Amino acid sequence: QRAARNMRSVEDSIKDLVRNSLSRVVAEGGNVNDAWLALQRDVAGMTDDHARLVARTEIMGAQRYGKQALAEETEHLLKGKTWRSRGIKGRSREWHTAMNGVTVGVRESWTVPATGAKGQPKDYPRIAYVVGEDQPFNCMCDQRLALADDLPDTAQELRSVKGLTLEPMTKQAAVLLEHGRPHETLQGLLQRLENNMSRNRLSEYLGISKATLYEWLKQE
Repeated sequence: QRAARNMRSVEDSIKDLVRNSLSRVVAEGGNVNDAWLALQRDVAGMTDDHARLVARTEIMGAQRYGKQALAEETEHLLKGKTWRSRGIKGRSREWHTAMNGVTVGVRESWTVPATGAKGQPKDYPRIAYVVGEDQPFNCMCDQRLALADDLPDTAQELRSVKGLTLEPMTKQAAVLLEHGRPHETLQGLLQRLENNMSRNRLSEYLGISKATLYEWLKQE
């Protein structure tokens, strides 16, 4: 009994080391490679191959569960969630490859079929609420969000969608998003506004310098 308790204590200690190591990687925004290196550094005796398998399983699994949580928070923007398999011959599980492209509702589960492929456990079909949940170890599949078909087409219309925030990447995009009309280009916006106000007033209205305004007006 003492030996069994000691063994459990060692196993728990190793699990804690792995958990703490991976938690730091996730908190720092790391990827599978970062996790692999961290495990080799933090967990004595873990082989290179074992560290890679654990890193891939845990990091990619965490990403999939994160996407499920995001899907549930933004369900009104989605028509469902989609299973994506890498489909690498000899590497991807055939029963996961069979799921590639299958979309179900955000709060529904996939049914992973029995394919008769070599290596597939006999207790299939299995249910998976999150991609890869049926057999997560070393699974490289991804879970994608499937946007609703009736989302608005323009940035201006998208701004009115509850729960959706657009973050323009450039000042031009920000100005066009704030002041443009549906399907209007930046040049079309500037020409329209210039018909009704001076360039000094226009630069103030758009929140840009006169030099920037002149530069934009020169662009075709």
